[in-house]
Amino acid sequence: KPELKNNRLVGEIESVDRFGNLITNIVRDDLKPFNGLENLLILLKSHVIIFNIGSYGDSAENRAAALLNSSERLEICVRNGSAADQLHAQVGEQVIVQR
Repeated sequence: KPELKNNRLVGEIESVDRFGNLITNIVRDDLKPFNGLENLLILLKSHVIIFNIGSYGDSAENRAAALLNSSERLEICVRNGSAADQLHAQVGEQVIVQR
């Protein structure tokens, strides 16, 4: 389960789907302490990813973005690409959410 530490939510990648999207163990309810989803930053390794509250199509092509998927889990994706490949990420890697 993700942990809130010093105004940072620390979770991890739980799975990678067939498109290379990174599904985390962070769900919508875990994000409540941030009082809204706007302007959240997602940190994965040395990458800083902007939270995108829209859909996959709202993100820039070939650029990592984050959203809540249909299961209400935080997901990192790359439109027309693989987040797993582009970010060199895999299951078990730490994901941090902060404002």
